[in-house]
Amino acid sequence: MSYYNTTVLKNEELRHAWTKTAKQDELVLAIFVLNKGALFTPYEIQNILRDDYDKLYPITSIRRAINTLTEREALEKTTIRKKGPFGATNYCWKYKE
Repeated sequence: MSYYNTTVLKNEELRHAWTKTAKQDELVLAIFVLNKGALFTPYEIQNILRDDYDKLYPITSIRRAINTLTEREALEKTTIRKKGPFGATNYCWKYKE
C-alpha cells in the first residue's frame, strides 16, 4: 500500500485513504508513461494534474506518489535538477523502461 498510515486510520477511513492514494499513483504514473523519456519534477507533475486533469493534490501527495513509484521501479530518479517555483532546485524523475 502506498498510503502511510501515520494518523492511525481504521476501517472505512483507512480503505478510503488506500483507494485515494492508489488513484493518485495511477495518475502520476500515467503522466510519465504518456511522456516516455520526459523528465519531470514533482512540481511539474502537480501542474499537469491541475491543468490537464483538474486535480488539486498537495505537493506532499505528489512526492509520496513519485517515491512509491520509484520504490516499485516504475520511475527512475535522475541526477538532473530544475529550478522549482520557490527558487530551489528539484530532482527530476522519468519513466523507467
